[in-house]
Amino acid sequence: MKNRTFMLVLDTVPTRFHPEEAAYQKEFREWNNEVQDSIQDMRWMKNIERRRLGQTKAALFVSFTDIEAANRAIDKGLIFCGQRVYARKWRPEPRRCAKCHRYDAGHLAA
Repeated sequence: MKNRTFMLVLDTVPTRFHPEEAAYQKEFREWNNEVQDSIQDMRWMKNIERRRLGQTKAALFVSFTDIEAANRAIDKGLIFCGQRVYARKWRPEPRRCAKCHRYDAGHLAA
């Protein structure tokens, strides 16, 4: 069985934070010790190569395994590189047909 995760989006995370590097993960866990054990994954919403030149903030996906920790992150925010960043629940956009532009068509354009 797969454990349920709760996906949050943090829109204004400083781009100097690197979620894949151990040093940054350790610093993040020190600042956010009340939610550290419930974070399963962190990744950027957009590839780093697709950022514009000089971009200082970007959106980050954070997956939580505990709903209480996810709610705490929404209420209080999380700290990245010394800055408090507020989270919101991730809601995927509805699928829409590219040909007829209907949301409830039950099909997608080929």
